[in-house]
Amino acid sequence: QLRTDYATSCAEVKDLQTKASQAERSKGEAERDLGRYKSTYDQVLARAEAAEDELSTLKPYSISSDKTLERLNEELRLVSEQLEMREREAVTLRSRLEDHQSTGDSLK
Repeated sequence: QLRTDYATSCAEVKDLQTKASQAERSKGEAERDLGRYKSTYDQVLARAEAAEDELSTLKPYSISSDKTLERLNEELRLVSEQLEMREREAVTLRSRLEDHQSTGDSLK
């Protein structure tokens, strides 16, 4: 009986050693995976921070561009109004010229 118990104990010790070795390998793989995940996370975080920095540097240009666009739209509106006014004046002057020409023709 003692030999059987001893053999069983040795088998259990061997089984536990195998399991401990497998657990150690699994731990090593998990640590490597964790290292890769951390590296990937750090890279993504760095890209996100760089994008945020770029966005913050572009924001003043965006605001400036919006103001420039507003100013240009206002200038365009004013020029359009002036053009319409000049067109109305041209129509009026053409009409008066035609009136003068017809008056001049009737005097001949």
